[in-house]
Amino acid sequence: MAVSKTDSKARYNGLPRPVPSLPSVSYYDEAHYRRELREIWYRNWLYVCRADELPGPRDFLTYEIGDQNILLLRDRDGGLRAFHNTCRHRGSRLCREARGRLRGNRISCPYHSWTYDLSGALVGVPAADLGEGFDASDYPLYAVAVREWHGFVFVHLGGADAPPLERAMDPGSDLLDHWPLAELEVGHGYRRTLACNWKVFWENYNECYHCPGVHPGLSRLVPLYGRGIMDPLDDPDWAAHADDSDPRYRGERFAQGRVGLHHVCFRARERKHIDELYQLLRAMGATIVHPPEEGTWAPGYYSILFEDPDGLRLEVNHIPGKGLLANPPRE
Repeated sequence: MAVSKTDSKARYNGLPRPVPSLPSVSYYDEAHYRRELREIWYRNWLYVCRADELPGPRDFLTYEIGDQNILLLRDRDGGLRAFHNTCRHRGSRLCREARGRLRGNRISCPYHSWTYDLSGALVGVPAADLGEGFDASDYPLYAVAVREWHGFVFVHLGGADAPPLERAMDPGSDLLDHWPLAELEVGHGYRRTLACNWKVFWENYNECYHCPGVHPGLSRLVPLYGRGIMDPLDDPDWAAHADDSDPRYRGERFAQGRVGLHHVCFRARERKHIDELYQLLRAMGATIVHPPEEGTWAPGYYSILFEDPDGLRLEVNHIPGKGLLANPPRE
């Protein structure tokens, strides 16, 4: 398929000319870092955990976001709540542990024993008289906006002024609605503190210029990475290889020789979603292997195996069960 020069330039991901990077002060200046906290971290939705890390009422987690400590918990009805983890009286930290379960349906300040319920409302103070005009309803915990999306929990320090989470999603994120993201379980995790400015890590993560020398194994698995790019459109001459089946230009992974095996799982809520997928793949020239027969389909998990010696083959099988870890797909 021929691609015009105009279309080629329009779709090219890279820079048309060299541009300066951020000045070095952006990476070490304390004042600049404080500005980034105010303008970026405190004004955007941030992923904090999986929902199953808070399995039941009174379970809580605490997080550090810049110089703010956040308390995330489940209320009596199992709903997610998030607050600044500081008492309204003198600012003492309420929950000092990183995670745990509250002993009751109250959050008590360890300093002066101001007490809040799980909705953040102030429900008890030890002093008999706090002066004329004191109204406990004026002193709830400062709320942090919290939303769950397919089992992922996000917070926004803007509280009631936070924009809808959907505005922060990339276009096309709704395509993930057919994947069983909410029912995935964390099989293993680890934490590591990196001694660098956060932008250094993010810049490294978003390019593969370093891949051939630093990640030779990954570059063998994904030959495109061996060229120092992450996407075919990162190549200014991508149009010249638009119809090339070589994995160095297509960005596909392969295991043995030229054969690639991709394993993806998703949940289709209706039969029509499977049919739409078949139609799309057939339009791409795919060969469908063992399509489900009419009357045999049922909502559930499906295993998609992609093999690519010279074309594309697809096999879809029903995988019964609740979770991917409890019922892993079998080849």
